[in-house]
Amino acid sequence: MYQVIDIQTKQVISAHKDRKQASRKADRLDLAYGAVRHVVRFVA
Repeated sequence: MYQVIDIQTKQVISAHKDRKQASRKADRLDLAYGAVRHVVRFVA
């Protein structure tokens, strides 16, 4: 399970089974925000 996390607020935005999906979601959110703000983390 991979989580997309907001770096500034430490809030979990979404969770995905596939790293590629989580990475795409983080990229989409970063583009909308205009800066790197989201990170993908693996959670067992």
